[in-house]
Amino acid sequence: MSAPIHNLRNLTKPSGTFLLDTNVLLWYTYEGGIYPAGKSPQGYQSYYYPEFVKLLLTEKAKIYYSIFSLAELYHTVEKIYVGLINDRVNDENSSNYIKYPKQLRTNHPIEKQRMDRTFEGMCTDIEAIGSPIPTPDPFNKERLMSYIQDYKLDAFDAMIYYSMNNCGLENIVTDDGDFKNVNGLHLYTANNTVLKNR
Repeated sequence: MSAPIHNLRNLTKPSGTFLLDTNVLLWYTYEGGIYPAGKSPQGYQSYYYPEFVKLLLTEKAKIYYSIFSLAELYHTVEKIYVGLINDRVNDENSSNYIKYPKQLRTNHPIEKQRMDRTFEGMCTDIEAIGSPIPTPDPFNKERLMSYIQDYKLDAFDAMIYYSMNNCGLENIVTDDGDFKNVNGLHLYTANNTVLKNR
């Protein structure tokens, strides 16, 4: 049984409780941000998701996020900054070219500080619109592994779903089709590929 999938482009009066997935948090809080060459979000992603978040706020829907999304978001922002540096360097043989994210942390302290300030500002924006869902306590490894194996989720998505399921949250705003096979979830998306396969 697949999760019900809703086209958020058509919703005008969303109500209830929603969790914003990592990609949605990125496009809402990094709106207008600079991306590396070829890595910008597609037009529908940078438009419909921020607009839907604003609509949720207007309609006074309850918004949540996962701390696991914040960890994933930091990793994503780090990749953006690495890509921007490498676009400027434009030479894989240069000592300034970054092959591994750890090199940003150790060899580019000024860029690392800029990245951290960007991420901190994004977290402030996230805290202003939503609340974190509690992490599962006590933690059950077997339950997590069942989500990874049964629903073919990566570890971040499995922990997000674990947390949602643990507190009875069903609605997720996401561009990610991986959640479509998860029983008990309602997906709100603008991703045409996911919508066509519902």
